[in-house]
Amino acid sequence: MEYFYHYTSVENLALILKHRTLRFKALDTVDDLNEGLTNDVDEYRQFVFVSCWTDQDIESIPIWNMYAKDMSGVRIALPKYPFTHYSFEDLPNEVVSNIPFARSTIVNYLHFDNGYIFHQGEHYLVKVEYTDDIALLKPNLVEPTSEQGKTIWSARIGKFKQNCWDFQSEVRYRIIVYPRGGFKRTETEKFNFESRMKSKHIDVPISEDAFGQMKILLGPKQLDEHSLIVEALIEKYNPGIELQRSILSIRH
Repeated sequence: MEYFYHYTSVENLALILKHRTLRFKALDTVDDLNEGLTNDVDEYRQFVFVSCWTDQDIESIPIWNMYAKDMSGVRIALPKYPFTHYSFEDLPNEVVSNIPFARSTIVNYLHFDNGYIFHQGEHYLVKVEYTDDIALLKPNLVEPTSEQGKTIWSARIGKFKQNCWDFQSEVRYRIIVYPRGGFKRTETEKFNFESRMKSKHIDVPISEDAFGQMKILLGPKQLDEHSLIVEALIEKYNPGIELQRSILSIRH
């Protein structure tokens, strides 16, 4: 079975285990300040939410250091597709008729006052590509579909990062929101949306099967008292899952 890996703190692990959810964060809140910029739409990245993982099963010292509190956190492993899949038949009729809900999408009925989620299909799982091509890092999203009509290619956001980030070998789950009211051209000749996202995150449930196949790796600088906390969390919320210690030997 193919697994992906997420480095985080013991505190975040506690929330994941307790609520059985993964948090998707808006692109305008992630650590790379250039993430989600576009050439023609102002701040569309607030409508793009990602949960960031790596496909490297070998431990990464820089990722430990960046995302697991100086290597004292944990690395979570989950199967490649950790969410429950839904189809039209799984949902109430009023949801099917009112929401653009794709068959085999990753999330249940999620609705915001100022937008619709469900721009997924084959785009929800993304292997990040690393490049220094500005046309990919800061793309044009709006293209004409007719003499007066236009469409926005939001799936171009959250797919590319600069080459300096390639050590992450990142894969990410992505949810894209299309705001109510559409988009319009501004005085600066860019496009924007009248609505703004009220939330900077979306919490998506982990499927029962994936939750039971979770694996936890303790960080290379994990203190004994923190290890006891992790063991207690596992015993309470997900007993029987695999817990391992890092193979790295790094001075505290």
